[in-house]
Amino acid sequence: MMSIKTGATLAMTSLLLMGLAACNGKGYPVALTGSGPAASTGGGTSNATITSGGGTTQCGDGTTFQVCLNLPVDGATYDGDVPLAVMATAPDTINGFHVYVDGNQVDPNGVTTPAPNAYTSTENWVGLITGLTPGSHLIAVNVWPGAKEGYTPKSTAVTVNVVASPLPTPPSSATVYSNLQSATGSNGKWQICNGSCSGSAGSGSSTITQAATNAPTLTGASLEETSTGPAFNTLGYLKPPCPTAGCTSVSNFLDDVWFYIPSATTALQALEFDPDVYDGSYEYFMSMQCDSASGDWRFWDMAHGQWTTQGGSVTVPTYPCTLLTQTNQWHHFQLYGIMNYAAHMYTYETLVVDGVTVYQKLGNSYSGKSYSSGEAINVEQQIDNNASATSNSVYYDNYSLTVW
Repeated sequence: MMSIKTGATLAMTSLLLMGLAACNGKGYPVALTGSGPAASTGGGTSNATITSGGGTTQCGDGTTFQVCLNLPVDGATYDGDVPLAVMATAPDTINGFHVYVDGNQVDPNGVTTPAPNAYTSTENWVGLITGLTPGSHLIAVNVWPGAKEGYTPKSTAVTVNVVASPLPTPPSSATVYSNLQSATGSNGKWQICNGSCSGSAGSGSSTITQAATNAPTLTGASLEETSTGPAFNTLGYLKPPCPTAGCTSVSNFLDDVWFYIPSATTALQALEFDPDVYDGSYEYFMSMQCDSASGDWRFWDMAHGQWTTQGGSVTVPTYPCTLLTQTNQWHHFQLYGIMNYAAHMYTYETLVVDGVTVYQKLGNSYSGKSYSSGEAINVEQQIDNNASATSNSVYYDNYSLTVW
């Protein structure tokens, strides 16, 4: 698998000199060479935009050769994995790109390679750089254009700090529900619950599609959720089987999901993420919501049936969320919390989004709600449309829930 199109002739001697000459002060070359496996994907559009926590960067209209490294953010600190979002445009085509960590070429997770000669004049690459040790790292990319630019690459780099993840390491005895986006049979079935159960103020329609066609994906089969109609909310839910000892035999919940908001989804009121449990007498919805109106992450107060930025049992600050406008890239949501069935309470402990800690060991607890049902574990994904929405879609992939 080649990173350069067939027929592209590179002046390798000049490139090698460039690589040796251009350093960032650490001794690692910024302009690097080589023609090993490419980490690249197509599907971009001219004058496209990728946004990140560091702001919005726009890369031309295809008339000039430009490269934008939008993620990771230079100087930022990440917990474990580091997100990658690169965009490039060129007058004719992009021929390929490489990613380097501290001078060594890597293949980021989730980044796929198009067929030879399938690159376009505008390319987007999104993925995740994994396995980085704690400390400072130089992340660099090399992008090759076509003949109009003489096949001469552009290079750009950022320096990031990696720290150990604040999330707990589940014990070997934990129950892991993996690849929930593709769950079937005994692992449960995705279903839709609209109207009063999703808090919808409008009328509309919903769909849940597994292995969606022509969809962005990390594993090869993502889940597409669509909500159609102004002020209409769509709730998709899945009930995996209880652990052998029963659903209330576990009190630790680690929800881990990747999600992708396409650029056509422009009228979101909120996105919600839930790991839930029913103990037979109470229901506990440990929901987090990224809300466009407040611009914050909000907690679900089950007993009072409301979203809040205020702590239930502790004083907490507000936690900004700007993800709803960060389209055409994968985002990573990881929520850890604890259920206390004796006290009928659930506690938010740690939230990590895109490798950055939102809060850690928070200890923010809310009361469950009296509810008569059988024991069950539940995961939910909800799209809330704003009043001007027509149709909004979100993709989910590499979805797991770990309980112990």
